[in-house]
Amino acid sequence: MGGRRVNLNIAFYGQWVPLGKKSSETDVLLASHSSSEGVFSYAAPAMYPEKIHSLIMPAMMSSAAVVHYTPALAGAALGETIVLLGLLQKPGFFAVSDDADLGTLDAITKSTSLSSWARVPDDETAIREEIKNFSIPPVDGPTKVLVDASFDVKSVGTVVLGLVQRGSLAVYDKLTAYPSGKEATVKSIQKQDKNFKAAEPNDRVGLSLKGVSVEDVPRGTLLSAEPIPTAKEFEVRPTISPLAKELPHDLHLCLGLQWGGVHLDGNKISSEKEWALDGTGIIAHNAKPGPLRVLGRVDFL
Repeated sequence: MGGRRVNLNIAFYGQWVPLGKKSSETDVLLASHSSSEGVFSYAAPAMYPEKIHSLIMPAMMSSAAVVHYTPALAGAALGETIVLLGLLQKPGFFAVSDDADLGTLDAITKSTSLSSWARVPDDETAIREEIKNFSIPPVDGPTKVLVDASFDVKSVGTVVLGLVQRGSLAVYDKLTAYPSGKEATVKSIQKQDKNFKAAEPNDRVGLSLKGVSVEDVPRGTLLSAEPIPTAKEFEVRPTISPLAKELPHDLHLCLGLQWGGVHLDGNKISSEKEWALDGTGIIAHNAKPGPLRVLGRVDFL
């Protein structure tokens, strides 16, 4: 990495390898590791296969992925993981155990972007070294923060945890929360449990906010310096997974970290809730484990 510090956010699939210290484990496991080389943050499914959104959200929170391919990752779990990462076109690599079935991996990744992924030994050191080879350029544009948790802290007020996806962030900045439309002022910024005056792209942050309640900034909220359209009905361009025969009309949408039931009719989505229309969405069955539930992606027209 040439001596430069990096901030990397990585989705980890398959049996968890302790690459960082766990900070929370609800439906998504979060962990991080900090060194002189940078900050490496990890998100992994913690309630999958019971909850399909638990599989999807780590990829939405990350710019690259690692798939730990062992005999334990097989069947529908392997298929849904490969389909998801292929639909999102995530860069990444496989950490492959000695007893893994490479023939199955070759067959299921064929004709997907994952067919060109590197394969490294199932070894913690090898995985860490390969992660350092990721080169994820920051995204230009006005500040945008993806919220993955919010709560009320006594004597502090509303606090959110999230990822700076774009732009810089400083104490006293004013941002608008979408889809609620409420304006928030940044009172304080924490990274790795330490106070900072500013944050940069790809930083995971804890923000104390003034002007909003927890209800105004639930998981999936986008804090943005520029307007983001919101709607209950909107048009999309669906892309169906090669393994899905068709899209049902009633399904679930994961848009960033927004999650909920929607109705799809051609290229029109309708819902009872308001959505912040930003990014790429994954559509899925919210059904019990079994047949493939990751069905496709949607992009805005």
